[in-house]
Amino acid sequence: GKPESVELYDSVKRIIQQALSCLVQARVKGNILQRDISAGNIMVANDGTVKVIDWGYAKLLEDSSLDGDDEATRDRKALLETTAIRWGYNSAIVTQSGIAHRPLTGTPLYMSIPVLSGATVRGLADDIESLFYVILYVLARLQTTKDDAACGFEANDNKSLAMVRAGCLSDKKSFLRFFGISNCRTELKELLCDLRDFLFINSEGYIAARLIIEPETPRGTAVKLLKPYTDVETMELLSDKGKDILTPKKSARQIPSIRPPRQISSDSSSTSPPRKRREPAEPTEEYEGDDPFALDAKRIKL
Repeated sequence: GKPESVELYDSVKRIIQQALSCLVQARVKGNILQRDISAGNIMVANDGTVKVIDWGYAKLLEDSSLDGDDEATRDRKALLETTAIRWGYNSAIVTQSGIAHRPLTGTPLYMSIPVLSGATVRGLADDIESLFYVILYVLARLQTTKDDAACGFEANDNKSLAMVRAGCLSDKKSFLRFFGISNCRTELKELLCDLRDFLFINSEGYIAARLIIEPETPRGTAVKLLKPYTDVETMELLSDKGKDILTPKKSARQIPSIRPPRQISSDSSSTSPPRKRREPAEPTEEYEGDDPFALDAKRIKL
């Protein structure tokens, strides 16, 4: 539909509702972050059913609730094992994948501000922020051309894009224009403004710029803003678990490395000196800002 049509508003609302439900349930019930929300990874069936696909970058989080040995914990472990078998899920593969990919994964065009800034921790709010950019991107494509890129999707590198977006989102009245959206229905504009406030406003005010240097800044404190756009179960889960799942936290527990460090032989008869271990290079990612729409199918793999 056209930007001002009721049909488009209903479609966007339905996509947000079902995608949010998926992400929240994955985080609360499965202890999983999707970590690669993009326009190419949200599919809509003919009957309107929304599917979040491509969980290759997903992160299986540590679940401290499974550390005990009481009856309730054993029942939960049994349930998870049964579900894993039914889904053909291999926890070892997912854990290894999560370690290999590191926190900085996904498609730059849709990455959250903290992730673009190189944050080493992630939370559900980062996936929801990516969903927010997907919606903005799709609406922009209805009103702009490939050669008319909005500044909210344009930068030379990841950190520059994070700073640009922090500036674009600072003005609630005009932020949509910075993302290439000059015309949309009032109800749709209100929906996008509520998502913006949910993600970037807390008791201390506007926090997008702060997220660049402090990714653990509390987010999603105004969960009630999402009530018109979520189902009852999702709202209950967010209200109950929101403070623990939305904002990323550094865990004191370390996941053991899959591959043990190489041992240097202590054989004194060896004439060859031990090789000096080479430090791994820092991962770098370049954002091709000249044509942001061309990144739709691009995947960053470290």
